[in-house]
Amino acid sequence: MKIIEHMARDIKSGETVHIAVPLTRQEIEKRMDELARKYVEKRDPEIIDELYNLRLELKRLDAPKT
Repeated sequence: MKIIEHMARDIKSGETVHIAVPLTRQEIEKRMDELARKYVEKRDPEIIDELYNLRLELKRLDAPKT
């Protein structure tokens, strides 16, 4: 299990906050699917950034352990 950083919006203030959340491979893939669907609707560049970061995390999980 890895810990990755997510950007989220605070519900009350609307400010962007960073949250460290442990995710499994399945959770990362599920989040990527959700973000892809959301991007089609919103076209928000922050979604692309988060997708990119999640892909990097998957790549780290696939890397051989030394």
